[in-house]
Amino acid sequence: MKAIPKNDFKKLLDYIDRLPETDRRAVWCKQRDALLFRMLYYYGMRVSEAVELPIDNIRGGSILIRGKKHGNYQAYSTACIADRLDKWLAVRPDSPWLFPARGTPEKHISRQAVNSRMMEYGLACGVDRKWLHPHSIRHRTGVELADSGCSIIEIMSVLRHKTPMQSIEYSRNSAEYTREVQSKLKIGK
Repeated sequence: MKAIPKNDFKKLLDYIDRLPETDRRAVWCKQRDALLFRMLYYYGMRVSEAVELPIDNIRGGSILIRGKKHGNYQAYSTACIADRLDKWLAVRPDSPWLFPARGTPEKHISRQAVNSRMMEYGLACGVDRKWLHPHSIRHRTGVELADSGCSIIEIMSVLRHKTPMQSIEYSRNSAEYTREVQSKLKIGK
């Protein structure tokens, strides 16, 4: 499993939260990225789903995520996301996209730009380069759901997997799953 370690992900978010707001661009990037990386985590989003999210898909306390392959998915805002969303919307330029490209708001930010930002932040705060790709955040979501005891169906729903086999990988790598399976062994007790 290629999930960014929990402590490294926390370091990354803390680093973004502590970025100085020296000018308009710094405020803009800080608020955008603080929301973007948290949305990837809380909603188990693929980068393409996040960057291609139209602003019109944000309604009250819910977000309609256009799935990569399997239709739309309704997600509900957490207090953390709602707070970050409010901060971002206060500085975000007018655009059809939740995350517009800098300087060309009629276009959305690119996946490559998100990759670059994660690499930049991660290296600056001491996270190992091997974890610095946005999909590792999606894996972090799956691992945490499995570790907290969520069923395969629940993991499948949040990560929008088409088959249970895609979600089983998270349970197989879950410390809780391993302990549970090993507790069933009887010889030598």
